[in-house]
Amino acid sequence: MSEIHTLRNSVSLGEGAEFRNGETCEGVAYALLTSEGEVDPTRDFARIQVTRRYPLDGLLYAQNNGSQERVEVTSGEGYLLRAKTSGYMSRIALRPGVVVTIEPGELFAWWQTAWDDTKEPLGFDMICTPPFDPEQYTYISIDEGIAVNDNERKLDEVQS
Repeated sequence: MSEIHTLRNSVSLGEGAEFRNGETCEGVAYALLTSEGEVDPTRDFARIQVTRRYPLDGLLYAQNNGSQERVEVTSGEGYLLRAKTSGYMSRIALRPGVVVTIEPGELFAWWQTAWDDTKEPLGFDMICTPPFDPEQYTYISIDEGIAVNDNERKLDEVQS
C-alpha cells in the first residue's frame, strides 16, 4: 500500500497555541521545525476548524495581505469562496483530500455546507509562507455581484 502524502505528515511541528477567530473559526497554530530541530522562520502550520461561514457575516471576505496559505481539507464539506474586485465570485468545492492555495491579497471565505450539529466542521491543515500574523488580515465587505467597496475592517473589529 502506498503512503498518503498530506501537509501534516510532511512537516515536523513545534509547540502549538490555540486560537479563535470570531465565532466560527478556531484551531491550533504550530511553529514548523527544520530538519535540525530549529524553528523555521519562513513558514508555519495550523490545524483549523470552521463551522458555518468564516467570516460569519455573509458580506465579508477575509484578505491575508502577507502570506500565501496552502490548505488541505481534512474533514467535512464546504466551499472556498473567492471574490474578485470585478465583482465576480468563484466557488471551489471542498472535501477531505482537496488542496487549495490562497495567494496574498486574495479575497476569500470558508463556507461549511451543512450547518447543523450532526455534520463535521470544515477542517483543514494550513501552511502559511511567511508565517501567519493576525495583523496582516483585513476584512472587506462585498455585495455579492457588485465590486469591492472600500470598507475594510481589521481582525479585532470583526471579533468584537
